Amino acid sequence: DKVDATVGLISTGVSLAVGPVAEEMGAPLLMWDGTTQNGIEETIASPKWIFRSADNETEAIAAAILTAKHFKGIKTVAGIGNDYSYGRDCWATYQAVLKRYLPDVQFTLELFPKLGDTDFTSQVSAIRQSNADLLMCSFWSGDAPILMKQAAAVGLFNTMKGVFTTAGGVHDALKKEFTPEGLLVGHNSMYFDDPNGSPLLKQFVADYRTKYSEYPAYECDHAYFTGEVYRAGVEKASRAANEWPSKEQVAKAIEGIEVESLSGKRTMREDHIMMGTWYQGLTTHKNAYDFATLDPIEALPTTRVMKPAGAKLMEWIAGMQL
Repeated sequence: DKVDATVGLISTGVSLAVGPVAEEMGAPLLMWDGTTQNGIEETIASPKWIFRSADNETEAIAAAILTAKHFKGIKTVAGIGNDYSYGRDCWATYQAVLKRYLPDVQFTLELFPKLGDTDFTSQVSAIRQSNADLLMCSFWSGDAPILMKQAAAVGLFNTMKGVFTTAGGVHDALKKEFTPEGLLVGHNSMYFDDPNGSPLLKQFVADYRTKYSEYPAYECDHAYFTGEVYRAGVEKASRAANEWPSKEQVAKAIEGIEVESLSGKRTMREDHIMMGTWYQGLTTHKNAYDFATLDPIEALPTTRVMKPAGAKLMEWIAGMQL
């Protein structure tokens, strides 16, 4: 269709396939929430046209850092994640980072149910029988509240701590009746109820609530950011060329550019990877909603929870500053 740019894609499974084609098409592709990672390895190290989301493991790194901060006494950890790259990579990354902070911690159980499963009865039973001090879960969609419901039915979190690295993506569904206080929950790059949020965020949340009768999740921030990055890139390239810029000039102008997104200032790194701030915190029922929110709220910049350009993940974790 001879488009000037494409914005979208929310799955690395999709973007892995689209990436090489996009590089051949010769127009910017700005991915909301997709990467070109195969596992933890980058498949397109020096893209010309592709601009992608933050590394898949970023929320697991943040969660491991905050696990060590908020759950200091834990000695044993069980893990559950979907049986595909994201679930397995988050678990491996979480273990590696947590070991840096808590060298004596033991990982006693790992479960990888099929993506799309909704009956976690056997997994909840196994987790309960493991007697682990903490459960780490990387579910990010409707399976997160489903697991919480089934866990609540047997009182799993009465004796066990819980970490849900990305369950904030479905925060409206984390109802108080089955989501206990004190879980560590991740909201990725935007937290809708941030008391320090900008006027832009507060206005967007109000408008979104009016239109959809729910509260926006972090995907909105990624979508807004990619749109703003493209707009700013066009304007920057246009000023430099003193005329309407070429697609190549726009792509080059986007590198390293900073814009105001819903979550605050965000940058597209020189290697075409999103930067920002990742929000996590402990669940509380002390709010005006029918679902759990966060208190305290922890904000971790990607400069702390994502490997630098060109680095190997596990090598970076092994030498990361604690």
